[in-house]
Amino acid sequence: MFGDESSGPRAVAGRILGAATLVAAGLLLVMLVSTGHIAWQLVTLVGALWAAWGFIGGLFSHVIDPAARFLANQLTGNVSLPAVDADIGVQTARLEGLLEQVSTPHHEILIGIRLAEIYRTHQKDSLKSDALLARLHAKHPDAPELAHADPG
Repeated sequence: MFGDESSGPRAVAGRILGAATLVAAGLLLVMLVSTGHIAWQLVTLVGALWAAWGFIGGLFSHVIDPAARFLANQLTGNVSLPAVDADIGVQTARLEGLLEQVSTPHHEILIGIRLAEIYRTHQKDSLKSDALLARLHAKHPDAPELAHADPG
């Protein structure tokens, strides 16, 4: 989630459950070779550990990580921007909608700069890009984010 993934709670839980599964499977194999019989309690334990490993991994992937990301974004004021793999048309429409809804000048400027870049590079419409940047400059004349985003 944040920072080094190898020391996070998901990785620690995965290592513990993986090691316990391997130990139980090893014991099952040793008992099978030495006695010739299957210890069904160990089979159940291996299955339960493996299921727990899958369940906890899914829980982290689909519940805990997104909830933590959402909470962190709420606490830091980050704006949810479109995914990088989204179609440029979908991304443009979403940014245009966000530009009208955004509540802080900083986010409005960042979204506007990205939208102006899309207008200029993907739509080859430098007039539209320049007009958007000029509007942002007029609305926020002292914004440091706009220092390098000059129209033209």
